[in-house]
Amino acid sequence: MAEALIGPGAIRGTSPRIAWLSVLQGLGMLLVVLGHGWLTTFDDPEHGVVSAVVATIYHFHMPLFFAISGYLFWATRVTRDWSFPAVLGEKTLRFLWPFLVFTALAFSMKAFIPGLPGKRMLTNGWSALKVLAYPAQNPLGELWFIASLFTMFLLYPVL
Repeated sequence: MAEALIGPGAIRGTSPRIAWLSVLQGLGMLLVVLGHGWLTTFDDPEHGVVSAVVATIYHFHMPLFFAISGYLFWATRVTRDWSFPAVLGEKTLRFLWPFLVFTALAFSMKAFIPGLPGKRMLTNGWSALKVLAYPAQNPLGELWFIASLFTMFLLYPVL
């Protein structure tokens, strides 16, 4: 059944890429660039159509990446009967460690370089512990999606 959905040989590794998935990923990347790039400078009442386009992009560009990630997770882990500890170990290496390293670097820079531009935040231990539960409060709030994806993967046995 899985092969029917993603193409012959894709799960066994004989197919190097899934064409329609690559197209979706490319579309998602284009939407991220448009939504975060020059289109956002037109977000004013004088440019209603552009504002509507930006709002539309923001409604589905990250859910598109989450859906692609979930689909690839299903196709490469769930259909291959990976155990939860194996998945947890892999996702910890791929998501949690980089997230924590970059967060620690940002906390250190904010703590030791007074007046560093960016989001104001407390640089105490409690703030550091809250970054997974409240990823938007991370000094690198742009990494919210990594903590969110990791949390979703933690919930996969329940879902």
